[in-house]
Amino acid sequence: MEHCLVYYLCNELPRIEVIDLASKQVQVVNELFSNLSKEREKDFLILNYNFKYYITKTVKSNNRKNHYIHYCANSRVVGSGKSIAKINSIFAYPIIENSTANFLDIYVVSDYLNKRVFSARNGFDIPQDKDSHLFKLVGELSFEEIEVALAKQLESEYDSFVKETQNRNIQEVKEYIHKNPRYKRFASRLDILKSIPPNLNDDKKEEFLHKLAYNERKAIDAKIQKFIDQKDISEVTIREIKDELIEKTLYDTDSLADYMLRRKAIIDIFLKYLEADKQGKYKLEEDIHNLIFPRGVSLDKIDYESHNLWILDERFATYSFVDSDKPITSVSQKKSNKEPDLLMTNTPNIFDNPISFSSDASGELSSMVIFEFKRPGETAHQKAKSNMRWEFSELIEKYFDDFMYADDKKNYKGRQVILHKDTPKFGYIVVDVIPPRLKEYNLTKGFKLTPFGTLYKINPEVNLHLEVITFEQLIRAVEKRHAPFFDKLFSS
Repeated sequence: MEHCLVYYLCNELPRIEVIDLASKQVQVVNELFSNLSKEREKDFLILNYNFKYYITKTVKSNNRKNHYIHYCANSRVVGSGKSIAKINSIFAYPIIENSTANFLDIYVVSDYLNKRVFSARNGFDIPQDKDSHLFKLVGELSFEEIEVALAKQLESEYDSFVKETQNRNIQEVKEYIHKNPRYKRFASRLDILKSIPPNLNDDKKEEFLHKLAYNERKAIDAKIQKFIDQKDISEVTIREIKDELIEKTLYDTDSLADYMLRRKAIIDIFLKYLEADKQGKYKLEEDIHNLIFPRGVSLDKIDYESHNLWILDERFATYSFVDSDKPITSVSQKKSNKEPDLLMTNTPNIFDNPISFSSDASGELSSMVIFEFKRPGETAHQKAKSNMRWEFSELIEKYFDDFMYADDKKNYKGRQVILHKDTPKFGYIVVDVIPPRLKEYNLTKGFKLTPFGTLYKINPEVNLHLEVITFEQLIRAVEKRHAPFFDKLFSS
């Protein structure tokens, strides 16, 4: 049957009977083709060479994943089939008819192929690419040219399938973009959506979209720079540069959307951490801590994206030194075994940290910030739960004292660290529960209520600002701060 297939497709197959002499059973080869659906046969012309192709369709079975082209010569299939999807990615899916998946086999015949087949009939003397043959003669064809012409024929033959495949692919790409808003501007660009090959996995979609975005952004930046360099200011150039700036803004908006989506996910995780599990257990202090900043590392060992200090305050994301759960002696040479949860300064050259937006060059700290976290689900103290007569300031003032009242404070590189009494100092105590009696006691010791329900105290003698805030108050403040961005970017 396989040997005689091309004869059958060309309607040149005589009746062939195979007889088993022992059993006298007869098998008619022609009848074996009854289950083979002969779809169409068409002619097409390339450089005055006539080609004919035959289409057969078989129901998807086993692990078959491709439609194939088979080149024939002298009524025989030569070599193995070639996936049509590699020629035109539209044909990366099976054709669905009456809820049944089918694959195509395309058989191509031509006198040109007959003349170019090797004598062993295992290949053709035909170059694959039209520009790859060093001594290509005038009028000589390549497989690339044959396949491009054939693909156009097939697109026309299966117009409804092509449109269905394109629509499905466009929808898949849009769904990917929805999850990755840095490409949001492409969601309405039909030319971009159609240019993306079908049946790509997410990694390949990311690679394709990233390359498109990079090239377009690069082209926009080049045009803007050219305008700046040429200094050719006219009504026309101003209008052109305005259009380019609009395009650049769209790209920047997409990048912001992706960054805000990441923040939204972090906020959702934070809220989840504040809930008890089915056994009534809460996340540990270290879980909250690690979400905001990894324990036991410094910013010189992680990049900007590795921490989420913006949860505490947007300003702290740019501080030039952050150290987490390390003894003060690991960041200075002062002897101390106290370990604040987070210690920050905004003087870049003190700790030689690459994340810095300050112009300070001296060894004097322009400010210091320290955070102390308490475990969710517990009250805000380290003492006996029955003891409600102690000040919140006891938890954090000791860290500032260790820096202020030492004769010689140097960082781990031996550089001088100076914290004056009048250097602005900010201490934050983040807790889950503030017992009413403990709150009342601290209100009698100089703490006051803010309009947001938090407690604060200012010690003007050492320029120290203390604030006590619950996890709930912290995350609600973060949500309100981000609400305008989230509503604008993700309202759809």
